[in-house]
Amino acid sequence: VANILGILAAGFAYLPIDPKWPKKRIDSISEDISVQLHISEIQHRINEKYHIIQNSSNPSSINWEENIDQLAYVIYTSGTTGKPKGVEIERSSIVNLLKNIEFLISPGKIVSVNAPLFFDASVKQIFQILWGHQLVLVPENIRINPIQFIEWLERESIDLLDITPSLIKLIFEEKPEYLPKEILVGAENIDLFLWNECQKYSSNFYNLYGPTEATDFATIGEIKGAESNIGNAIDGA
Repeated sequence: VANILGILAAGFAYLPIDPKWPKKRIDSISEDISVQLHISEIQHRINEKYHIIQNSSNPSSINWEENIDQLAYVIYTSGTTGKPKGVEIERSSIVNLLKNIEFLISPGKIVSVNAPLFFDASVKQIFQILWGHQLVLVPENIRINPIQFIEWLERESIDLLDITPSLIKLIFEEKPEYLPKEILVGAENIDLFLWNECQKYSSNFYNLYGPTEATDFATIGEIKGAESNIGNAIDGA
C-alpha cells in the first residue's frame, strides 16, 4: 500500500501484478503497457531488462486536485474470453468512487484490506486512507480461513469490510457473533438465499455491482427487503 501511494505521489501510475502468475503472462503484460520500473520482492520472476526496486521508501502527499485527470492505475482482466485487456483508470474516477461510499462511515474508522491488489476491489479499500481511515491488511492465511477471519475482524475492531458473496457465505456458515458494522458485498452475483441471510445480522449490508472499467462498481444499494436488486447508479457512473 505504501508503494502504491508513493508511486502516485511521484506522479506515476501503478500496475498490480500477481507474483503467482506465470512468468510469460507477467512479461507479456509488462511489454504490452511498456512498464519501465518494477517494485518487487521476487526479482527472479521479472524480466531482467526492467529496473527493479525492492521495498520502496515511504510516500509523500498526493496532490489529487492538481493531477485529477492523470492515470492512476491499470488492471488487467483475467483473459478468460481471450487476450487479457488492460483497463486504465484515472485519479478522478477513484475520487468519485470514494465520494459515493463516504456516507457509510465517519472519518477515523478501521477498514479491512482483504482484496488482492491486482483485484479492482482493492481500490475502494486501500484508498480509504485518503479519507482519514485506518487500514488493516489481512494476512493471507487468515483471509482464506473463515473461523480465523471472523476472529481477526473482532480482534482488529474492523468497522468496514468489503467482501465477495462467496466469502461471506463461508463466514455465515460459522454463525459469527461479531461482524463489522458496514459490509460491502460485490464482484459476484448475490442469490436470494444470501440476500436473505445478510438481513439476519445487525450489520448494514450493501450490494455493489459493476465492471472493472467502472472503477470497481457502478451501482450500490442496501441489502434489504424480499427482492434482490443492484440498487441505483452512483453519481458519475
